[in-house]
Amino acid sequence: EDAEGLDKDEDEDEDDFKPSDRAQALKRKRIADEDKRKRRRLEREKEQELREETFKQKNPVRARATTAERYAWIAEAVPALRSYYDRLTTIRPKYLAHRIVPYARAESEMLEHAVMLDPGTKSQASYLPPVHIIIGANDKRQLRYLVNFVHMLPSFLKIIELKQKNPDSNLGRFGPRFWRSLLNIVWEEADLWADAADDEYSGKDLFRDHYEYLRQNRAERPAWGKLPCGHEVTEELLEKDALLRTGLLFQLNMWHLLHWLPELVHRDTLTAAGINRLKDEHGIHYTPDYTAPDPNNLNKVLGAIKRVALGGHPIRSDFWLEPWSAESDTLSDRGRWLQEMASFLSGVRGAEGLDVRKSGSRDWPYTSAALSRIKTKGMTEAKMDILENHLYLRYALASVARGHMPVEFQILPCGDISSCQECRLQYVRKHGDMMQQLDELPDEGPEYW
Repeated sequence: EDAEGLDKDEDEDEDDFKPSDRAQALKRKRIADEDKRKRRRLEREKEQELREETFKQKNPVRARATTAERYAWIAEAVPALRSYYDRLTTIRPKYLAHRIVPYARAESEMLEHAVMLDPGTKSQASYLPPVHIIIGANDKRQLRYLVNFVHMLPSFLKIIELKQKNPDSNLGRFGPRFWRSLLNIVWEEADLWADAADDEYSGKDLFRDHYEYLRQNRAERPAWGKLPCGHEVTEELLEKDALLRTGLLFQLNMWHLLHWLPELVHRDTLTAAGINRLKDEHGIHYTPDYTAPDPNNLNKVLGAIKRVALGGHPIRSDFWLEPWSAESDTLSDRGRWLQEMASFLSGVRGAEGLDVRKSGSRDWPYTSAALSRIKTKGMTEAKMDILENHLYLRYALASVARGHMPVEFQILPCGDISSCQECRLQYVRKHGDMMQQLDELPDEGPEYW
């Protein structure tokens, strides 16, 4: 009887569990899951807030330009942009030339377009010492780095010459770590060609497979560089000459601009112009050899790049450049450069893609097709301002799309930045009387001149 009663109770319990009870159970489970998701979301938000607060405390300057999450993503995607944010935390050295104002504005606006970054391009390798490595060093090392740059500029450019002639060789660019190690050594010319231990740097680290050939053929070796004025460079000389340090960094930036602009050009165009596709451990690149004489700019691609970066001035036989800036004092010079820059940027890689992404934006008044036809003769100053702002932004975004920070366009520093202090003093002694006579001329007002 008890067994029958027990079976009856179990049957009644089963009957009591109705479909509506199952629905209630599922509902309670959904509510519990939703509460769990909310708790997790709140925890993540609190963690994010904590990260942001920590980021702001540790990086007060950098935090004004980006967030911790975005900085972490950029650090992974493009080291060049990370280093840009890092440099925001330090005061720009007074001996580094100022950026042209419209370019500086474009650089800041560029950061709002990080979605255009190329995540596959992370290498910051170069054939020349990066400017940020030199200015980021302490005062003593800066002097040593600049001395080595002057002495070894012909050697660095020789590597490019050899690589363009022998694309399959193991020559290549160098990364930031290598540059810091190389520049920190006190180099003498003999050190490049002397026997070195396995743990010591020598010319073999630069010229690799070509080292023995250069070692045995002195006539083929690159020269040991001197200052643009022809004098020997020393740390003591540079320490007392801030203007010369400014000039050397300005020259280095101009060289980096010459090397970067070709990377924006279509590869087929570069190949057709005789600029070989090069490959090294850091990736593929198209760095041209500018050391070959080309006084009439017969190479149309390199001629266009030189007009944008050098104002059309030739490269000297000792590989120093004529200090020049795209910021012009006259409307005619300004218009000429703007037209050259517009023509160049109208045909860069990804130009049409930028047009599609930026179509309709107020800061995008020209398509690449319109830029290719633009004429600046007779253009008003106000219209030139609009065009200039657009060109610098287009240049910055084209560079970011390639995964690199754009090389700066800088204002030409005041003074004779190509001469050492002794040369400048000699000039004053030689022309002092004439300069004094000019100072003594009566002020006849602007019409006199």
